[in-house]
Amino acid sequence: GLVVAFLPSGYLVDSPGQAIDTRGLVTVPKSVTTYSHPGGFRFVTVSETDRPVFAQALAGWLDPDSDVFRRTDVVGDVPSAAETRYQLVLMNNAKLSAIYHAMAVLGLSAKMTGGGVFVDQIVAGSPADHRLAIGDTITAIDNSQIVTVDDIARFMADAKPGQKVRITVDRLGVSLNEKVDVTLGSTTRDGKKIPFLGIYMETRPNYTFPFDVGFDTGDIGGPSAGLALTLSLIQKLSPKSLTGGREIAVTGTMLPGGEVGPIGGIRQKVAAVEASGTKIFLVPVDNAADARKAAGKNLRIIPVKSLDDALAKLRELDGSSAH
Repeated sequence: GLVVAFLPSGYLVDSPGQAIDTRGLVTVPKSVTTYSHPGGFRFVTVSETDRPVFAQALAGWLDPDSDVFRRTDVVGDVPSAAETRYQLVLMNNAKLSAIYHAMAVLGLSAKMTGGGVFVDQIVAGSPADHRLAIGDTITAIDNSQIVTVDDIARFMADAKPGQKVRITVDRLGVSLNEKVDVTLGSTTRDGKKIPFLGIYMETRPNYTFPFDVGFDTGDIGGPSAGLALTLSLIQKLSPKSLTGGREIAVTGTMLPGGEVGPIGGIRQKVAAVEASGTKIFLVPVDNAADARKAAGKNLRIIPVKSLDDALAKLRELDGSSAH
């Protein structure tokens, strides 16, 4: 039993992480005017243990604030290093989105265009399996530049099953302009055989900013800090505080249209916020019901559906006394 207890398991354990103060994480050039305000925003993490030993998995099952999953149900057979890289890509995307949306609110000249196609998932056993990786950005196929998902659709419309193609990808933290040779498979649609690559994808935006912005988030991955980083940058560049002197926890992804997308691990994040002593938590509308179920009476859950909605809710708070 002791031997088994310390053997690696095939599980993932999600436990409460931290509610991290963003005030010291945001950097801009010295030439840019910034403001210091009382109060601030905190982005919230989940602590994930990949392939814990069985003793850790058992502790997770017994902990009401933790969740235990079969690893294959969450990430399939993706190696730990590849999954870590993918989560860091998502955090990088969240940072860029945060800068763009914050600058749009502030009236600064940020621009967003297509910057390639981001690989979200790969179909097991497909031509892309073990050739492309989750988190890759496709920038070209053969001699065709790929800027948006529509470019891939146009290429595939003229391609044939069995055709050999050369795909150019950027792999964050690994390589740029890497060439990958893939032979297209086939699938049937409306009784006709069509070429098949085997990826789920989305257009990866390309941004142009009037000045550089940095977010020092270390090795934390995932997209759920997007709204918190957006609000933190607005706060730093605005003469008027958004928080009214309060400490406010925030979670939620920033979608291209300014909507706030749902996140995972809401029970763990509620526990992390409560442990930090923070009394207000902005969460995506889709997560609000579960957040309220998990929260104690001293934590106020505020659902938000977009950045504009979050700013409106913060203005409503500003009409009440800070605490």
